[in-house]
Amino acid sequence: MSLLTEQADPPEPSTAAPMRKRVAWVLMVVGLCSVTAGALALIGQPEPPHAETAAYTDRQSGIALTAGFASYQSVDAVAARLAEQGVEAAHRRIARPTSPRYPMHVLDTLSLDYALLGTKGRMTLEFFNDRLYEIGYTPEDASICAAELKHEEPQLRRDRNGRAERSEGDLRIASNVDLAISSVGRSLRTEPYVLWQDQRLIRERNDWDAKFGAIPFPAP
Repeated sequence: MSLLTEQADPPEPSTAAPMRKRVAWVLMVVGLCSVTAGALALIGQPEPPHAETAAYTDRQSGIALTAGFASYQSVDAVAARLAEQGVEAAHRRIARPTSPRYPMHVLDTLSLDYALLGTKGRMTLEFFNDRLYEIGYTPEDASICAAELKHEEPQLRRDRNGRAERSEGDLRIASNVDLAISSVGRSLRTEPYVLWQDQRLIRERNDWDAKFGAIPFPAP
């Protein structure tokens, strides 16, 4: 009688180990993608502004300066008003690169030929962080300008050197036209000027320079 030996089928290779490897590989790829996406998101996000930025960009109620302009007006508002008068101004801008190490710092200047105080001349309008803080005027005829200025600003008294200054609240008006038309001023070829300033923004600009002016620009 022959004996039949029952042989078991050969065992199938286990799939557990390759499956674990595939899962680990997928998790590694997903993790790398997540890290890369997070890094790219951080690169694309702008750096937060300096904590004191609001203090150097706040727009308060302005005060009348001259020629219908008021302090705290924006560059665009002043340029639009000049355009209404048919006058175009040259625009110059000096801006510090943005950095979280210091607040925003942008200086704009509009300069143009303009008629003021009875004579033609050159007017400059200065802005700190898009807020008008000073108007300067250099008249062609200082004698006419001096007479008109005395009429418009009777409280503007000159000192013995021919310079005049008046402050009322935050408004400051200063001039040297009397010096410029004097014999001493003419011999020195003194350039005449009249200034109208909002001292709030003058102090703010000076304060920014004192606190942050020495900080170097960020590398490009």
